[in-house]
Amino acid sequence: MKPRTAFSLMPVVLLFLGVAAHAEEWVSVWTPPKPADGGMESFVDRASIEATPENRRAKWRMVRWISESYAKEHPSAAKPVGVNFVMVVSTFDCGKALMRDEQTTMYYADGTNNAGAIRPSTWGTPVGATRAVYDFVCKAAL
Repeated sequence: MKPRTAFSLMPVVLLFLGVAAHAEEWVSVWTPPKPADGGMESFVDRASIEATPENRRAKWRMVRWISESYAKEHPSAAKPVGVNFVMVVSTFDCGKALMRDEQTTMYYADGTNNAGAIRPSTWGTPVGATRAVYDFVCKAAL
């Protein structure tokens, strides 16, 4: 039997350090305004923001959201049905105030998803919740 050395454990240590270095850091950037009872809350993974001289790129998600008061009055509404959350990777042209979605995947309450079914979008002006995502990504200090 070959004795174990510190070098034999090196791949495991490096894998652990690599995962720790890329930990996700989700920040809420938009919640449906009152008096809304539900909708989709938007989060940006601050750790995923990458910058090039021309653009920024980030991962963000929209998660099903229901107000506390509505959930208390309608307990069945708290049960996930249909789309549970949407994961998006977008590119942001902060100089031109434009963004485009490169990859979008919807995750359903039944555990399935539509990975690869949604094509990348064209460049467009962000509005509503996507404007909050754009503002956060373009103003983030790196």
